[in-house]
Amino acid sequence: MPYTLRPAELTDAPAVTELLNQVDEIEIGRPETDLHTVEADLKHPETDLERDSWLVWDEERLVAYGLLWDESGGERIDIDQYVLPDHQRAAARMLEAMERRALEKARENGASRAVVHLHVNVAPTLDTDLLRASNWRVVRRYHVLRRALDPARGIFRRSLRLPAPRVRCVAARRRHRRAGLVDGVDRLHR
Repeated sequence: MPYTLRPAELTDAPAVTELLNQVDEIEIGRPETDLHTVEADLKHPETDLERDSWLVWDEERLVAYGLLWDESGGERIDIDQYVLPDHQRAAARMLEAMERRALEKARENGASRAVVHLHVNVAPTLDTDLLRASNWRVVRRYHVLRRALDPARGIFRRSLRLPAPRVRCVAARRRHRRAGLVDGVDRLHR
């Protein structure tokens, strides 16, 4: 049966969360996505779900999800794409749609080209051969590290004579800012 590609709706948040946790388990060994994070992305005031989100269904099962956003107001366009490993054909179809929209968005910004950034895990479920075949290239590789600190134990404070740390919670707008090992890849569109 052919895949069905359509924009996401806020009511799809539970299915998207389930898909992202399946991808998390494959890529990093544990689920790491919660419903409110997905809902925040889907209802962000700068997100045009009709034009900047994609869901690919295999009958009743969600197998791929993508989201595009533009924080640059210029040529840089960011995308996230998540796909189950056995559905690379769906990933390719969605990636083509996302690339077309990225170029359109960059042109709306007055740019003559789009530089599209996709953040992927070091061992992604998305087939990296698909990316290479489409002329994507790695532009940077970095590690996002996480360490719990206990101010009561004086971690670093005593040895460096620093004041007690202030704690600030910041909700990341996009999932690629979560802890994990990440590659940044981009594609230039003219």
